[in-house]
Amino acid sequence: RSLLDDEVWRPSRDFVPYEDEYLQMTGEFVHLELPEELRAASLAAGGGLSELRLARRQSVSSQVAAAAALLTGSDGQAPANRVCLKALGDAIHLAAQVAAELEKKGLARIQRVSTGYPDIESKRSGTRSVPQLTIYLVKPACEVA
Repeated sequence: RSLLDDEVWRPSRDFVPYEDEYLQMTGEFVHLELPEELRAASLAAGGGLSELRLARRQSVSSQVAAAAALLTGSDGQAPANRVCLKALGDAIHLAAQVAAELEKKGLARIQRVSTGYPDIESKRSGTRSVPQLTIYLVKPACEVA
């Protein structure tokens, strides 16, 4: 029996609140570090995550078209199997509308929704917390039962 067996290990922080951070890190790894043949195999198996940041001055239809282009592939880009919609503040309703429209058209299913209050720095008002909505969409064919 080892001395380590007597010690209970606890992580230094709870990992659930940092899931978005982890998903971003793994997405960057797949995009930047994986050799091309492994990246292609990963994408074919349902891996990969594309991010679309929404702003309130954009229309719902233009953002639906942008997300649909990510999911179906365009301009020589491979189609994404998963798309992450991110919206801050006044653009939150836009993210919800875009996700609902994509689901209605059968292009994607809402897999997960998360909220948060990241700190945003502004020259006018300094640092302040802003509401954030993140919606993870997945192609229906890529869903795991």
